Amino acid sequence: MRFVNARIVMPHDEVYGSLEISNERICRVREGLEDAPEGDDVVNCDGHLLSAGLVDLQVNGGGGVMFSSSSERKDYEKVVRAHARLGSTSICPTVITGPMDQMLASAELAGDLCESRASAGARCVGIHVEGPFLNSAKKGGHPAEYLLDPDVRVAHEIYKACRGYLRLFTIAPELPGADDVITYLASQGVVVSMGHSSASSEQARLGFAAGARAVTHIYNAMEGMLSRAPGMVGAALASEDVYVGLIADLLHVSRDSLATVVRAAGDRRLYLTTDAVGPLGSESNEFDLYGVTVRVRDGGCYTEEGVLAGTATPLARMVKNVSEVTGESFASTLALATSVPAGAIGRLSDVGQLSVGAFGDIVLWDKAGDVNRVWIGGEEIYGIHQDV
Repeated sequence: MRFVNARIVMPHDEVYGSLEISNERICRVREGLEDAPEGDDVVNCDGHLLSAGLVDLQVNGGGGVMFSSSSERKDYEKVVRAHARLGSTSICPTVITGPMDQMLASAELAGDLCESRASAGARCVGIHVEGPFLNSAKKGGHPAEYLLDPDVRVAHEIYKACRGYLRLFTIAPELPGADDVITYLASQGVVVSMGHSSASSEQARLGFAAGARAVTHIYNAMEGMLSRAPGMVGAALASEDVYVGLIADLLHVSRDSLATVVRAAGDRRLYLTTDAVGPLGSESNEFDLYGVTVRVRDGGCYTEEGVLAGTATPLARMVKNVSEVTGESFASTLALATSVPAGAIGRLSDVGQLSVGAFGDIVLWDKAGDVNRVWIGGEEIYGIHQDV
C-alpha cells in the first residue's frame, strides 16, 4: 500500500511526501512530490494531512457497550470497531471499579483483545485499570460500594488477570497503603497514574517518589489548584517528568483550563483521552453504570445528579478543540493524541508515529480536520469509496 502526495504528520514536524506499507508496517517514508500511478494499492492524498492513527489510553466503552459490564468477546469487539471508525486505531480497554470478580473477568477479556486484534477493530495496546483504589470523596461515576483501600495482594491479582498487558493503573496516592501498591506496580513495568483523589501537592509528590508517572484526566475528580494549596494539579504541572491526561471535550474542562494545561505541560507530556463510555460511536443515548442511569447530553454523559461519567465525544473532535482554543495548528496538535500517549506507555516504536518499522495505522484527514479514511496495518477499515 502506497500513499503519495501527502502532508505527512511527524511527531514534531510535517513533510510533503509519500509513505509505503508492507506486511502491516511502514517500510518507507520519502519527501517530495511524485506521480500517482493507478491501482487499488495507491492512495493519492492530494495534499491532505496523513497522520498516525490516534491513541486513546482511557476507553471504558463505545459502540453501545461498556467493557466492565460485558462478558463476551463479541461485545468487546463492538467497542474496538466503533473507536477505529472514528480514527482511534490504538486504545487501552479500561476496567473500572466494580465487583472484583467482574473486574478480573473484564481484564481477562481485554487481554484476549491485546493478544489478537478484532477484524476492522482498533489495536489494543494495553489495559488500563481505573480503580478500585480510589478516594470515595472523588469517586465520580465509580460505585462507592466497590472501592477498596490499596492492597498489594489485590493489585497482584489484578495484574495477573491482565496476563502481562496491564499498562496503566489509576490510584489515589493519599490512601493508606497506596505507596506500596505504586511501588509494586511500577516494579512490574506498569505506568501508575494518580487520579480520583483528594491528594495535596505534598501527597502527590510522595506518589511520584514512589513511582507514579502520570495523572489521570487532570482537573477532574481531584482538588482544584489554589495559590497555597496547588494540589495534584499543581504538582503534576510542576513536575517535568510526569505525563498528564486531559479530556478535551470542553465539558470536563473549560476553554481557559484547557489552554492553561496545554501551555504548561506542552506537547511532550500532555496527552488527550476520551474516558469514552458506551454511547460513543453508537445511536445509544444512555447506559447503566452499576444501577445508575447515565444519559448523553451535548457530547457529555451525566447521572441524574449531574455528575459527569465519561464522554461521547470522539478523540478526533478533542484534537480540533485544542487546536481551535489554543490557535496551534491542527497538524501539531495531533501529537497530543498520537506520539505522546504512545510514548507514555512505551509503545512509540509500534504506534503513534509514521516512522519506518511502525504499524501502518493511518488516518487521512479532510480539509475541515475530520476523519476521512482509516487504515490499520495497511488495511482500510473506514472510508472506502469516499472522496477526500
